[in-house]
Amino acid sequence: MTKDPISDNGLSLARWRWSVTAAFALGGITISAWGPRMPAIKAGLGTGTATIGLLLAGTTAGAVAGLLASAPVLGNWAAAGPSAAPSCSSPPGWA
Repeated sequence: MTKDPISDNGLSLARWRWSVTAAFALGGITISAWGPRMPAIKAGLGTGTATIGLLLAGTTAGAVAGLLASAPVLGNWAAAGPSAAPSCSSPPGWA
């Protein structure tokens, strides 16, 4: 019989669900606060609508590419051991 990794870590399923909900809520709040500032950002940068559209499209394409590239990268870190991924994944300013 296999062990449940969630209960092995001492965290209940409810805590995991709340953590995921909080992460998605934080992302939604960030995007909703950033969107209305778009005209001021565009004016501050002195760019046109087409340039801002290309920047937003590039951000979306980068996010999709990052999601696709993360599976093999995380697979390699998982093979190295459980402590390798967290130490390498956070930006230096967050550590």
